[in-house]
Amino acid sequence: MPSFHVRVFVSSTWLDLQPERQAIEQTLQRFHETKFNGMEHFGSRDETTRAASLSEVDKSDLYVGVIGSRYGSGITEAEYRRARERRLPCFIYCKEDSAVAGKWQEADLAKAEKLTALVKELRSNHTITTFTQPDELAVSLAVDLHRWLFEEYLAPRLQIASERGDIQTLTG
Repeated sequence: MPSFHVRVFVSSTWLDLQPERQAIEQTLQRFHETKFNGMEHFGSRDETTRAASLSEVDKSDLYVGVIGSRYGSGITEAEYRRARERRLPCFIYCKEDSAVAGKWQEADLAKAEKLTALVKELRSNHTITTFTQPDELAVSLAVDLHRWLFEEYLAPRLQIASERGDIQTLTG
């Protein structure tokens, strides 16, 4: 069967969620079918950070949103909205407030209100997994990704191959 790669766009604020992003990247490296797509690898470009991010969402097959207690510049929200416009599957993970150090709490009231509204919207549109530690997030993502890869990606391809006669038997 030909190989394939699912480009997984990872969206989050940067300063507060670097350990979580590293855990996700390590998890995705273990899945031979996936490719991590995140700001760490954008490089220099002749466009704004926001434009680069949205361009990369457009090239992706799956969106992973990690929400902490910072709103940041609003790029994470813009990336999420682009993923929804493109009808990408969205896996959303929210860090428990109790696990966020005080220095990473959103201090700007207007941004805190935007974050609260975004989280409320996310909770109404998705089944969200909460986490407290990067390794807990990595395990949740691995389980969710495994299920999704099988149900949404591999099973349909096996069915098509079977209908074409490319697979004689699925049970060896």
